[in-house]
Amino acid sequence: MTIDSVTRYIDVVVDQVEAARAPEIEPEAAGPT
Repeated sequence: MTIDSVTRYIDVVVDQVEAARAPEIEPEAAGPT
């Protein structure tokens, strides 16, 4: 795994954790609707 791959993977994981943790705080942060 390259550093770039790790960085991208962490980015995705952090995104998912934040979305799972506080969906009611920032509902529009989930994506453009």
